[in-house]
Amino acid sequence: MDGYVTENNDRRDYIAEIQEWIRNHAVVVTIFIFLTIKTIVLTLFITLFTQLGLTVGDRYPPFHTGDTLVDLLGTRWDSSFYLIVAENGQYFDPDRPTDTRVWNFAPLYPLFIRILMDLGKLFQIEIPVATAGVLVANFFSLTSTIAFFYMSRLYVNEEKAIGATLLFSFFPTVFVFSTVAYAEPVFLTFAILSWYFFEKKNYSLSGFTLALATLARFPGALIFFLYIPIYLGRKIKEIGWRNSLGCLLAIPLFPILIIIRGVHLITLKLALSDKTASLIKDLQQKLNVNDEKRKKINHWIYFLDIDLSWVLIFGILPLGWILFANITAPAPLSEITYTNWGAKFAYPFAGFWEMLDTGDIKWTFEKYLFVFFSIGMGLIVLKKRPSFSLLIIGQALFYTGYTGIHAWGAPRYTGTIFLGPLVLAEELASNKMIAVILSLFLTYGFIVLWRFCNWDTWLI
Repeated sequence: MDGYVTENNDRRDYIAEIQEWIRNHAVVVTIFIFLTIKTIVLTLFITLFTQLGLTVGDRYPPFHTGDTLVDLLGTRWDSSFYLIVAENGQYFDPDRPTDTRVWNFAPLYPLFIRILMDLGKLFQIEIPVATAGVLVANFFSLTSTIAFFYMSRLYVNEEKAIGATLLFSFFPTVFVFSTVAYAEPVFLTFAILSWYFFEKKNYSLSGFTLALATLARFPGALIFFLYIPIYLGRKIKEIGWRNSLGCLLAIPLFPILIIIRGVHLITLKLALSDKTASLIKDLQQKLNVNDEKRKKINHWIYFLDIDLSWVLIFGILPLGWILFANITAPAPLSEITYTNWGAKFAYPFAGFWEMLDTGDIKWTFEKYLFVFFSIGMGLIVLKKRPSFSLLIIGQALFYTGYTGIHAWGAPRYTGTIFLGPLVLAEELASNKMIAVILSLFLTYGFIVLWRFCNWDTWLI
């Protein structure tokens, strides 16, 4: 009996040691599990594809590399437009000179593809554009996974963070569009980093990374608008209504405010020297600025100098690109989008009703399942985490407000609302439930990837 008890105690101690090691190396464990699962899934995918005797096809022959896996993941659907920009270095398809659809795609992902191809040439390695597209996308699928883990650690412990990150990485839309040659993983990496820095109150880096996210996928610009009410809501809790409402007045003046605050800080630094302090004191006497007035001036400078200014300043970068694109494009981007896709913003869930009008109710609800998931996650944390709720529901309402092609692509858009899986993992009672849901995600994601690579318009 004593031997049995001792054996059980030893086993518990061993398990406790393993758990402690996992907690101490949580990010390494997450990366290992992620890479292992993804490798197994893709190996199974290409093996099944080969065994069934299916062919890649020649719909986009210029981009075919001869490698079946690369051709499956790198030449489907919108991938071709990113590859056109990367290969030609400009928004122009020499094989389809009148096709303006390429102008709808943001520049950052093609830029990374081009950089990888050029780096290959430095080492005398020829990297086909489709191969580069797949490599870049899958590299950023890893960086988005790492970014998500560190973001999760702001809210949950190591074990929950591992579970949340795996739910995120293998959420069907995230998994598919982070595996094929699409810009989603680039967007997700920078969007997640932006929220991470936003939560850490490092607003300059938050704005900069969100600008990069927007240059990867234009809908990222919507998050700038969602940051404003989240920020103001936090300020109201910190310093009350009276001071916080003044931030609204400051928003249109943010470039001037940064300059004012910069001069003020420089003045304070210079005032550390006795000579400078004496000069400032003389100046104050001449201007009749006593201590009380100086305190009031300092109060108003602080009152107007909101940290959100940095986010908004960097928000101009994507707008600058859109302005440049509108000047160089054959027509304004809005006109090109509407002409090619029939897409325009109407009202939230406009696309849902448009799809219902086709009569295929089952398909409509199946596609919008991901949208409903996002909305549900936002509602669950409405009271506990209002900023999460606003970011989730706000994005969902924006993304579902388009008609035309965006109606059919709603799952792709809402798949980039990255806080949903974190909410789900946080609310689940056990790791076993996380494992069950992860297996469902993987099964569903495999089916989606299969249909995607076989030119099925489902989920696109």
